[in-house]
Amino acid sequence: VTKQMTVPEVMQRANEQMTLLGPAVGRYMSDVLQPMIERVIAMLYRNGRLPPIPEEMIINPEYDVKFVGRLAQAQKQSELNNLTNALSIAGQIAQFKPEVLDKINADDTIDEVWGITNAPASMLFDNKEVQEIRMAKAEMNKKIEEMQTVATAAQVGKDASQADKNLADASATTRGAEV
Repeated sequence: VTKQMTVPEVMQRANEQMTLLGPAVGRYMSDVLQPMIERVIAMLYRNGRLPPIPEEMIINPEYDVKFVGRLAQAQKQSELNNLTNALSIAGQIAQFKPEVLDKINADDTIDEVWGITNAPASMLFDNKEVQEIRMAKAEMNKKIEEMQTVATAAQVGKDASQADKNLADASATTRGAEV
């Protein structure tokens, strides 16, 4: 008797099998398919079968071919698993040695995760926007710190004034008792 599997179970099993194929597929893509595609593009361009090169590619002639099929996704899942494992280990080490987190470039890590998962790049701010956001936060934190310093100084002044008043009252009470 064969047990019927649910859709999530089938998907999980398929993902596991694809993950096993991931590293082999990645090697095949980088060693065989990538050079072949680059050669075909060059041949098509030389024979006038492609439109003119976009301005961006003239300025920066490097490009990457992105593979988007199921096997390519499995290979990327393998990369993501490796990255997740590495970050998990770093997190465990950070529990007793927090300075290890200084070694991790969080911005590059999130860019890498975004690239591996093919999440829309429009969801991320570009580096210039991130810098502006961080500068605004730093400025806001500085203002908050200044306000806290002023509030602390005011409280110290109020406490000192109250202490002077209490001292004066105590002194007057002592003089009244002596009379």
